[in-house]
Amino acid sequence: MSQVDAATDEQAMAHILLGDDPQRFTKPQTVDTTLRDFESMTHSIDQIMEDNPNALVMIDSYINGPLILLAKHPDRFVIASDRDFKQRMEDAHHQVDYILLAPPVGQAALTGANAFYPEMYGGGVPWARLVTEYTENGKGRLFRIDRNIPN
Repeated sequence: MSQVDAATDEQAMAHILLGDDPQRFTKPQTVDTTLRDFESMTHSIDQIMEDNPNALVMIDSYINGPLILLAKHPDRFVIASDRDFKQRMEDAHHQVDYILLAPPVGQAALTGANAFYPEMYGGGVPWARLVTEYTENGKGRLFRIDRNIPN
């Protein structure tokens, strides 16, 4: 992917969708299979958003980019390219309703909320309650923010 003239996040998305083989561009079923890996996560988060019409979910678009493509309400994700992302991340306890974290290994440990709240994935943030854990390719843990617990 290093030969492609694209931003880092675009290269990461292409890698997620296509892997290391540029010939996979000619095999759409490979892309579908990769996107299908995020269907369970997408369905779960779509249901949360439908049950909570004002809910905002902070996600790492670098790791979970396919989720944005598949979700019914992509406008309700808080992502790094949002103008107010830094403000929302620094005050997530009051600014978002859910945070989806990828396992904090490799590059995922250095991105977004994983870097800002390194103890959250392991359950070390009292105001973030684990809702569900996703174990397929789109791996991660979804936390609900409990505003009744001080940060």
